[in-house]
Amino acid sequence: MKIGAFAKKHNVSLDTIRHYLDIQLLLAEKIGAQYHFTEEDSKDMEEIIELKRLKFSLIEIQNILSYKRFNSNRTIEFRNHFKNFLEKKREEIKIQQQDIEKTMDYIECKIYELEMEEKSKIILGIPLTMISFLRCPHCKSSLNLSEGIIENNMIISGKITCYCDYSLIVENGIIVDQNSIRDKCIPTKAAYYEKTSSKFINFIFKSMATLIRLVESEIADKKYILELGKCSGFFLMQYLPYIPKDSIYILIDYDLKRMNQLKNNLELNHNHNNFVFLCCNYDELPLVDNFINLVIENFTTELHAEKNGMLLGKTILPLIKSGGYLASIYAYFNSTNTNIEGIPNKIRSFYDKGKLLNMLRSSSIKEVEFKETGPADGGGVYDSYVKGNEYCHLIYLGTK
Repeated sequence: MKIGAFAKKHNVSLDTIRHYLDIQLLLAEKIGAQYHFTEEDSKDMEEIIELKRLKFSLIEIQNILSYKRFNSNRTIEFRNHFKNFLEKKREEIKIQQQDIEKTMDYIECKIYELEMEEKSKIILGIPLTMISFLRCPHCKSSLNLSEGIIENNMIISGKITCYCDYSLIVENGIIVDQNSIRDKCIPTKAAYYEKTSSKFINFIFKSMATLIRLVESEIADKKYILELGKCSGFFLMQYLPYIPKDSIYILIDYDLKRMNQLKNNLELNHNHNNFVFLCCNYDELPLVDNFINLVIENFTTELHAEKNGMLLGKTILPLIKSGGYLASIYAYFNSTNTNIEGIPNKIRSFYDKGKLLNMLRSSSIKEVEFKETGPADGGGVYDSYVKGNEYCHLIYLGTK
């Protein structure tokens, strides 16, 4: 019987048969370039399969088979030898069973903890103190709250209006400009993770870790923090352990569905509850000028490019108080390749380190420090432009 027929008969792969031949579990005769298998080889194969079912390793099976070949399976010596192996394996399995039972108990405890966290999650709304920091983006007048539902000094729902007819609503603890709501059309985190290499995900994480170190080493006053980015809250979820308890963290996005998802995640965190959720356009923020201590701006290169200029200078910079900080991660390419798939031609020039730095230096932000990371490895379906184009990050810290 040739190797293909032998493998098919025993329902194993050709590679498995070849491996068993290499380590001499099988001792088939080789005639020329071909192995020929006999009924004796089939009996060996059946015994190997049975021993594997008994959870013996290949090394243990080698020991059992070699002893059988030396002493015959019909002798008392072999029977005692095999019985000894079985008894040892029984003890191993008992220990494994005990470990599995302990692990199952631990898993059940963790599931219970997660279920209890779901049941005991807090309800987040807008801190009442934030009302004094709201301004009409059109006429710059103070905004008024009416029909408000307030719980634990947080606004859960209500109407926010201006005399010039500008209006917002508070819905599920989120300030919403109903004229601004739209879908970002970016993948869910689960979809992105599935289609992206672990190397690229680690690259992004390392850049954020570098930015966190800069923020923590350089900035003492973080009373009011504002984050905006391609994926709102992405930085926040890494930064949560570092947020001072008295800080108010403001998140901006025009995708209401994503804002609600982020809010649901934060409601499971009981260590910090001072958040402001703003669903509105980045260039029409209902906030007073000169009160933000720290702006976190991550992966917004494309946003700058779409506005044909620095979004920061027009809308975000006035919010930062004198002595406040900008902490950012921008994407750029070291490669001179002009055919970067996934980046439209009209905005490719914005993925240039020199242009990014010039735009920052031409604003009223004074450079404190910047670092560079990359080029990145990997990428994926949603970052097809990474591979072969020396994709890098500019990690920037500046002060106003």
